Amino acid sequence: MKMFSVRCALLVAALSLTAVACSDSEPANTTEPANNTDNEDGNNDGGNVTNCLDDDGDGFGRGSGCRGPDCDDTDPTVQETCSSCEDNDGDGFGVGAGCRGPDCDDNDPRVNPAGIEVPGNGKDDDCVGGDLDCIDEDGDGFGEGAQCRGPDCDDTDRNVRPGAREICGNDKDDDCEGGDEPCAEDCIDEDGDMHGEGAGCAGIDCDDANPAVNASAEEVCNGRDDNCNDEVDECPNELEICDNNRGECVVSQGGECENDGDCDNALVCVEGQCLGTEGIQCTGDGDCAPSFVCQNEQCTANPDVDICTELACDQDDLLCFEEQARCVECIEHTDCPGEELCAGFTCNDIQVRTFSGDDVKLRELAQFLADCFLAGNNDDTLLCGILDTTALMGSITEDDIFDFVCDDATEDDFIGGERDLSAAEGVVGCGLFDDDDLTMDLDIEADTFLDYCMWTIPPFLPLVDERNVVIELCENFPVEE
Repeated sequence: MKMFSVRCALLVAALSLTAVACSDSEPANTTEPANNTDNEDGNNDGGNVTNCLDDDGDGFGRGSGCRGPDCDDTDPTVQETCSSCEDNDGDGFGVGAGCRGPDCDDNDPRVNPAGIEVPGNGKDDDCVGGDLDCIDEDGDGFGEGAQCRGPDCDDTDRNVRPGAREICGNDKDDDCEGGDEPCAEDCIDEDGDMHGEGAGCAGIDCDDANPAVNASAEEVCNGRDDNCNDEVDECPNELEICDNNRGECVVSQGGECENDGDCDNALVCVEGQCLGTEGIQCTGDGDCAPSFVCQNEQCTANPDVDICTELACDQDDLLCFEEQARCVECIEHTDCPGEELCAGFTCNDIQVRTFSGDDVKLRELAQFLADCFLAGNNDDTLLCGILDTTALMGSITEDDIFDFVCDDATEDDFIGGERDLSAAEGVVGCGLFDDDDLTMDLDIEADTFLDYCMWTIPPFLPLVDERNVVIELCENFPVEE
């Protein structure tokens, strides 16, 4: 899976239009750590560690809290000299030895060799030789070209495509199968799903404004009662629960598993059973992983067991995550090499999405959501961004972004105009039938540095539904085992 990379904008601590040459005017201070305090030389030399990734502790690194960029963040004694980089759009790519590489469009920060190709937008997003062979005007993946998902019978409406849900009586060929479907007689059916009130209906409808909800629908993990049985997100097996960050049912404590990825968060798979780790509720030691005991109805690390020695993670060049009794690639961002960052306890190339201020935060988040949705696909989970909110004074709620996109936003607020606006409306839930394709179970807090990640997950019902965008803490990014 191709990921975005960290933008050079982080390195210079501001979104400048031209990257500057970086060099230390004085030798690196080997005794002053990056803790934002005056330790012994009378100067506050260290970077602000709350938003500075500084591996060698000299105060230079990645983030707005650093004193500046670090051209060698492995050795604080090295005199730093960096070549210049002419970078008009601030994405780290341009002309010069200090750039990450050449840029095929230095006026668009979304176009560079680390970009993700979006079919049919007329751009060579990843600089590999042109747009994908798919003319797709409405962004639904269907259109003209060998790399489209298939032909589109109406390329001006992203809700009309092969496999889409056919709505009776709306004068549209929603599923591109030859025309509109007539509605059943003697059936009061407002959403065209053949369910409603009357003898001619196929069944009852508990939400006659949404054709995805009716008595014949399949229940999926989306926070609503799809099949009208007065239960929300029920799973087929008793020891399973719905995980909206993955869009699927996962095994709960005590259930059967094959690996850790089958289990709910903070559970590990031990001899085919999901068991609890630090802080998970329990009724006895048998509910907890072997290195934990049940105390005060919570799994707690056994003081007589050295978990990390037993795991021997270092033999596989991994880190010991003691709280969850498992081996991982990373726990903090600084555990990752180069410009990679930590999400789901794995190191990834991720594009940093930086908010520039409170007055434009909703417009910027709406653009991030549109970009993420359009870059995703219906087959894989895609990590599409990590948020830097250090410039914000207030938090952002799901209601905030819904109100902005649905009530205030216009196509002029988006780089991609009408196409981006349509994508954002579909994500937040004011598109067709108000389907909500955004999972955001927390507020985006101000003044945080690379805590929140964005990713897409495949649709709950392929073709019929659209992929979802998730905003969550990076540690909860789902990684396939």
